[in-house]
Amino acid sequence: MRTTTTAIPTLRSPEHLLEAIPHLIGFHPCDALVAVVVRHSQVAVTAHEDLDAFEDPQAAAWLTERLTCDARGNPVDGTTVFLAAYGDRAKARSVLEDISDRLGRRVLDAIVVSHGQWCFLDEAGSTLGRPLPDPGPVSAAMGGPVVASRSALAQTMAAPVGAREDDLLTCFMACLDRVGDEDPRSAAEMVQDAMSRWAAGEVVSDEDFLCAGVAIGSGLVRDEIWKGMTLHTAKECLPFWVEVLSRTVTGLRTPILGVTGMVAWIAGEGAVMNICLEEAMSSDPEYPLIALLEQISRSCVPPQWWEEVMKPTGENPAQAVVG
Repeated sequence: MRTTTTAIPTLRSPEHLLEAIPHLIGFHPCDALVAVVVRHSQVAVTAHEDLDAFEDPQAAAWLTERLTCDARGNPVDGTTVFLAAYGDRAKARSVLEDISDRLGRRVLDAIVVSHGQWCFLDEAGSTLGRPLPDPGPVSAAMGGPVVASRSALAQTMAAPVGAREDDLLTCFMACLDRVGDEDPRSAAEMVQDAMSRWAAGEVVSDEDFLCAGVAIGSGLVRDEIWKGMTLHTAKECLPFWVEVLSRTVTGLRTPILGVTGMVAWIAGEGAVMNICLEEAMSSDPEYPLIALLEQISRSCVPPQWWEEVMKPTGENPAQAVVG
């Protein structure tokens, strides 16, 4: 899932929403269903699921519930959904019909996108087609990086290989000694300093990135960092943690995958969150932060919950997010 606070008046037509979708998910969809969930006149959640996932007879029912209910399974009033299925026209149409039937009157529009053209679901049996919109005012307003595919996005976070891997492993071991003697508050200040320098456009060394990765592996340091994290600051610091992850070698990545995935969730970057989660689930699914992230993903918990839980506690809300 990916969330945004884009107001619906900005997205007034199917063309506007189709133009917005790559910005909402961070890449150009292919062979997938995209569902843009609208609540309180804002795009609240954008879901992306591979069409092949719907070969499981339970998948459509699961997704429909997640789109229309909160994390505890309670229906959310006023939910409407824009649906776009990308890929083979017949397959996309079949999935779209199933989801549309389940959502009923909550569907804003249902669109089939195939070979660079789109049509409404009730036109999908004909040869009618409209070209996908070129980048325009919506793209300019939303901005943000858009890569060619989900795999291209995953590659930006991939583990280093070859000589680069060897060099970074040596650097990581040195960072263990450098960070090991720091108390949690001092270590958190070191991480914050590195993030601030990165945000200011200053040069941050491999050692700085990896020291931040070593430090954040401590739950006490994470608590210090997360106490002040908001949806806005998460968006600002997510690229920093992607850089840390891209420098962390295979076998040492689980804590950083968890941290990067959590920051991505808070920032509304669901694609990044799920890429982190998938890698971690294949290597260490019992790691506590990964187990929490998996629950967040499975329950489609919106990132707004982070700040809602944070308000009354002022403490680390991670365990309270999913109740």
